[in-house]
Amino acid sequence: KGDTVSIFCVNRNLYEDLNADIALDGVTTSAPAQVQQLSADSLYAGNDELHTALIRPRNSTVPVTGSHISFVFPHASVVRIDVKTR
Repeated sequence: KGDTVSIFCVNRNLYEDLNADIALDGVTTSAPAQVQQLSADSLYAGNDELHTALIRPRNSTVPVTGSHISFVFPHASVVRIDVKTR
């Protein structure tokens, strides 16, 4: 969009979360970053006719401190973080 930096991360580890400190050098923002995460409580979870939302995108926010984001990427997850720039 020209005013958004998007960060994508796939944590393929089946058991360990990934702690990350992301440096956004040259990016200025005052708003929290928007997060969309796809994960489940169990590796064996799956959607079916009776359970249609066990695996679904979850939206949240994460603060941007200066030009840094600290985030924990859950195990076995796909995450997109969108940072609006000024």
